[in-house]
Amino acid sequence: MKAVRPPKCLTIAGFDPSGGAGIIADLKAFRAFDVDSAAVVTSITFQNDREFLGAEHRSAGSVARQIDSVLAVDEIDAVKTGMLPTSQIIGAVASRLGGRNIPLVIDPVISSTTGGTLMSSEATNRLTKDLFPLADLITPNIPEAETLSSLKIANESDAAAAARYIIGLGANAVLIKGGHAAEQMKKGRDLLFTEGGMEVFDCHELMVEMRGTGCMLASAIAANLALGAAISEAVSAAKAFITAQLRRKTL
Repeated sequence: MKAVRPPKCLTIAGFDPSGGAGIIADLKAFRAFDVDSAAVVTSITFQNDREFLGAEHRSAGSVARQIDSVLAVDEIDAVKTGMLPTSQIIGAVASRLGGRNIPLVIDPVISSTTGGTLMSSEATNRLTKDLFPLADLITPNIPEAETLSSLKIANESDAAAAARYIIGLGANAVLIKGGHAAEQMKKGRDLLFTEGGMEVFDCHELMVEMRGTGCMLASAIAANLALGAAISEAVSAAKAFITAQLRRKTL
């Protein structure tokens, strides 16, 4: 009897040596859902929980060869992208993923929690033009959604307008994360926008701030898509996972 192959996810993101964010956080999320993993490094960052000290980006050729080596032998069931710092790297990723019909979750990492700029404006523009049309889901936080849409988000109506703009760039769905919410919005409330409308996902206990939650949330969503879940189901499972991680930080 042939063994059933477990689902496998690929993360294409930056490496954080402190383990708080980036690829290490992605792999933690994949493992939590019993999904096999592969990883492509786009940049080596120098950061910890207190400060961002810089980064050395891989070449587009290096990123392309890493992706090629994975796709040559592995059947990938979902892809999550994180830090894509240059337009050349984004072009390499888009050329490798285009036409493959693999579920894609894009976490548009524009800056780090500790203050570092992780993507140039040129790269942001290419991300929206080349990669967003391939995406099943985009997962910006509020500052990222504001950058992508050029709209100020102070309430849920503003968030809806920003999401409509981002979906207009080609994505199937947008999850605007509420960890950076203004006073008019509930902190920790994530808003999923699809063709069917808006769905609300609350974090009932926002216990503690934790770096890397955005990385893990997007990766957990990708893991659940690899397992066959629909977008809403994947977001719900990922949100429960992140809530559990926040709760553990308070113990």
